[in-house]
Amino acid sequence: MKFGSSTVLHRFILAIPAHVSYFHPNFSIMLDSKLLVIKIGSNVLTQENGLPDLDRMEKLVAQIQALTSLGKKVVLVSSGAVAFGRQAIPLPEKLNPVFKKQIWASTGQIRLINQYQNFFEKHKQPVAQILVTKEDF
Repeated sequence: MKFGSSTVLHRFILAIPAHVSYFHPNFSIMLDSKLLVIKIGSNVLTQENGLPDLDRMEKLVAQIQALTSLGKKVVLVSSGAVAFGRQAIPLPEKLNPVFKKQIWASTGQIRLINQYQNFFEKHKQPVAQILVTKEDF
């Protein structure tokens, strides 16, 4: 991946056990790849009430770890910062909705990466993050 003038590749853990059969038909082709980019959207990381689903997140981390143990290099692209911020900081209803999302995203990003770090640490897997915007692509 290219970001600015330097090439960046972070090794994240993402694994899915081989016995799991409910994945996309091209899943076996994906497993032949050396580098996997996995996008986890906010809807996957949040409960119906909009707060983080830590149980699901921990299961996803375990699946990511399984892919890494198969020798895959994984780049994890994750949303969810707003949900983590919403959990931590209650804001007045009448506050501008854009401001609320900005506040929640900026504070939630710290909580999100810390939660990933805690889960990956259980698998003895270091993590790193890069923050990008659409202008980076």
